[in-house]
Amino acid sequence: MSEISGFADVIATMTKLDPPTDEAVLKAAAEICANIRGSAPQGETGDLAASWNVRPEGKNTAWVESREPYAARIEFGFHGTDSLGRQYDQAPEPYITPNLPQGQDHLLGAVLQALGKW
Repeated sequence: MSEISGFADVIATMTKLDPPTDEAVLKAAAEICANIRGSAPQGETGDLAASWNVRPEGKNTAWVESREPYAARIEFGFHGTDSLGRQYDQAPEPYITPNLPQGQDHLLGAVLQALGKW
């Protein structure tokens, strides 16, 4: 799971606001998720890209996450033996982190737009 950090004060303030900001967070999370899906290596099945989803959690909070256990291994690479005894020397294929700066922009824009309608 990846997390956009550096927004503690913004999130603390947003939790005091009405539902328009909650909708903005969900909209931004959906855009981030779509970008990650589009950037994920497709492989033979496309399961990695299809595994990404948005999970709302409380007010003004949403997780963008993958249900595939190997999602982080693809992003960061893996060198060594896995829990099943298989050997890997896999280079990183970043597809999540390149989308985070744009994701921050989506979040900020969506929240500002929501506050303008507030």
